[in-house]
Parts: sequence; C-alpha cells; structure tokens
Amino acid sequence: MEIQKQIHGQQRPPEVFYLCFTTDINPQATEAVIAAMSNIVEQGAKKIVILLSSPGGSVMSGLTLYDFIRSLPIPVETHNMANVDSIANMVFQAGSRRTCSKHSTFMFHGVGLASNGVHRWELKALKESMQSIERDQDRIGAILLDRTKLSKDRVSQLFLEASTEDANFAIEHGIIDEIIDIKIPDGAPIISMVFNR
Repeated sequence: MEIQKQIHGQQRPPEVFYLCFTTDINPQATEAVIAAMSNIVEQGAKKIVILLSSPGGSVMSGLTLYDFIRSLPIPVETHNMANVDSIANMVFQAGSRRTCSKHSTFMFHGVGLASNGVHRWELKALKESMQSIERDQDRIGAILLDRTKLSKDRVSQLFLEASTEDANFAIEHGIIDEIIDIKIPDGAPIISMVFNR
C-alpha cells in the first residue's frame, strides 16, 4: 500500500501533532503509524493526538501499537471520532488521555480464529489455536482491567456478548476521560494516513 502524509503547519516544529487513523489494524498500517509517530517525536513534538476510527483487525498488530504508543517519551492522547471496534480498543487505551465524540461507540468481543474454509483441522492444531486465543484474550483483558474501571466479570461479559457500547457507558466505566467535540487548532499539523489499494 502506498502511504500519503499530508502535513499542514508552520515552518518551526509545532508542539502538538494530530494523526488521523481511520483504517483496519493490520501490519502495514501498524508499520506506517509507528514510522509516522517516530518521525513526529524526532521533530521535537511535545504531544501527539490520535484521531481514531477503526473496525479493528489483527490482534498482534493492535498489541504492538499499544506497547509502542505507551513507550513513547511524549504524551499521546487518543480520541474516538466514530467507532473503535475490536482490537482498535487496545490502540485507543494506549492514550494517556482518552476522549470521544458524543455519538462514538466502542465494540468489544472475544478473540476469534479466522479460517478460509479449506483448512483441515487436527487435534494438535486445534489445541495450539485454542491456547493462542486464550493467551491473546487474557492479554487484552489485562489491559482493560489496568486502563479502565471495568471489572473482570464485566470484561468477560463484554467478550462473550460481542457488545457495542456508547459514550456514556465509556465514561462511566473509565474507558474514556471525557466526552468532547474535538477542535483542531488553526494551522496545527495533521498527518492523514491514506492507504491506496
């Protein structure tokens, strides 16, 4: 995929960058976001705000982004612009401050296994896949317990029910810090991750 970056702003390195991420969580997007954020940090930015709307995707990629964002030496805030679904919740939870628009939603479900319909499953492979699913779900659950006010029972229920929740649920359970209509300041640099197929 070809990645286009649109940066609007002043000649002098600005203090706050806005990164617009509205695609699947996959290895290509993850590499692009890591590269963009690394570049922003190298430019001397004081803060990054990720404007996020994603249907989710790869568990490994989502957890990689979570850990990378948490490792950065500057604050990274996350804002749900519309939908944060599935593993995109891990990217969202990496934010040092988390906000959403009043009509935003958050969708949670358990970890699954995709099959192309032609794979022949044997007991050993099924056991290995089950263990992998359980480990990934435990990691995601641990992050939600650490970063929100959700209880262990509530996290298990969200995974089981494949539940979509609104902004009010999110603030009540510590998924977000505030419901806001985000305003990007005039002249602030916006990096838009565009993927051409």
